[in-house]
Amino acid sequence: MKKIQLNFSLNLIQTIITSLLFLFLSKFILKALGSQNLGLWFLLTSYTAIAHFFNFGFASSLSKYITEVKNDKNFNISELIQSVFYSIFFIAGFFIASSYPIIFYFIPRFIPPEFIDSAYKILPLMLLAIWINSISSCFQFSLDGLNLSYKKNTILIFSNTIYVLLNVKFIPRFGFQSLAYCQIAYFIILLVFNWISIKRALKMPFLPCYWSFKYLNLIAKYSIKNQISEGINLFNDFITKLLVSFFGGLELVAFYDLINQIFTKVKAVLLSSSKIYIPVLVEKGKKGNIPFYKIYNKLKSDNRNFAIVIHIALLFASFGISEYFFNRINLNFIGYFLILTCASFFSSFSIPVIVKNLASGNVTLNNQALLLNLFLIVSISFLLFYIVGTLSVFISILCASLIVNLFLNNSLKYLNKYR
Repeated sequence: MKKIQLNFSLNLIQTIITSLLFLFLSKFILKALGSQNLGLWFLLTSYTAIAHFFNFGFASSLSKYITEVKNDKNFNISELIQSVFYSIFFIAGFFIASSYPIIFYFIPRFIPPEFIDSAYKILPLMLLAIWINSISSCFQFSLDGLNLSYKKNTILIFSNTIYVLLNVKFIPRFGFQSLAYCQIAYFIILLVFNWISIKRALKMPFLPCYWSFKYLNLIAKYSIKNQISEGINLFNDFITKLLVSFFGGLELVAFYDLINQIFTKVKAVLLSSSKIYIPVLVEKGKKGNIPFYKIYNKLKSDNRNFAIVIHIALLFASFGISEYFFNRINLNFIGYFLILTCASFFSSFSIPVIVKNLASGNVTLNNQALLLNLFLIVSISFLLFYIVGTLSVFISILCASLIVNLFLNNSLKYLNKYR
């Protein structure tokens, strides 16, 4: 229990610190490069992030898999992690490199002509960063599975601080392209320190030196459901930003993602604090439903209280955030902020259901919710565009979050009633 509290505390501290670093860096980029270039960076980051699908969920599945087998003395976790590392290294590397010409081809379809050259220059660098991040995530998720999230969060605080300092130093000298180089440096730092942490925890060799098809086969069967969720999530994010760009241009993308990143952090801390209970839910779920649902109800209560406090605080902070970014009260920005605050609040109430499904290994409902969310955002955006203009995407996000939350919670009640 003490380790759970430590993990939770460090996760909260990490989220607060990295959120503040993000606010500082975003304002710095906004001032140094302008809102159009900031919007271009956000859009390209979302577009190329689809290549994360090619790690096939191997890394993200390690957390739950290690949780289930770490007490089995006949199972070698070190060999599993090393095998997954080399599998991602080569398989993800091959597919990410192969995706380059496809991504290159589609860039002119959604990037304004005057920004295409800038996009082409940093595209290979962004894909390289994604590959390094995929490798690093293997060790990062392993730390979660070993209940060492506090180490992961300490590394994230350190590496994000270095990332901001690198950007501050190099953006004034090298401009837009330096964003990609700093991102590569950031993921290399994560890779090195995550490896050192996992190596010490399991007394592994100096460098990974083991691979077995047996472990690849195990994790591949285990990861396919999780990877479907990740793929839909990545596509969801890109389509949303593409709609924002289509209806309002790159400057509106900058507005949207400045706000969205804040609420992504909020969701991350709520989700991460809830995921801390996954090892306990898995263990209690095997022993019986009564202790399982006691823990689940406690999770719901904690999540609800935490979400209310955070979102009320953000509502009060909206004017200050506008003043911080633009040195004035930007009414358009505040309007978008208030809508997305409500959307984030509704969405937060579905987190316990999502975590319960992850703990039970039944993520079909989560995938259905993601697909429903995507469908609602696209359809409502086009339906409302000719009525409310660029505001249509933000309203669609609000409506989708409310409907998806009702869908998840009502589906869970239905399943509990008839199980």
